[in-house]
Amino acid sequence: MNVDFSKTETPEEYKCALCGATKCKLWREYMTFGPITILCVDCAGKDQEKDVSAMDEAGTMPSVHGMRIDSIGWRVPAIPHETGGYWSYTVVPKAGRLWWERLPTRVKS
Repeated sequence: MNVDFSKTETPEEYKCALCGATKCKLWREYMTFGPITILCVDCAGKDQEKDVSAMDEAGTMPSVHGMRIDSIGWRVPAIPHETGGYWSYTVVPKAGRLWWERLPTRVKS
C-alpha cells in the first residue's frame, strides 16, 4: 500500500469495508493473518459491540481500568505498511503512528 507518513493523505484502498468511509482513522482485527477487514470507528464499534461514543480525536477512549486505549474490542489501529498489509500493533514505527493520529477519528459531514 503506497502511503507517505509525512502527509495526512490516505491510500485509495484505505476505506471502511462496511460503510466506505475514507480519509479517517480505521481499525483492523488484532492478530489476523490473511485478508484483513478495516473498519471506521463506528462500524468497528458495532462489529465489536462496543460503545465508541467517547472516542476522541486522538483515537482513544477510556477503558474500564481508567486508562485511555486505542483499541475497539479486538480491533486495533490499521496503520498501513509501506510494502503492503498493516503494521503489527506492537511494532508500528513512530511516523506511522503519528500519521494515524493526525487522521480525523470520524468523517466530517
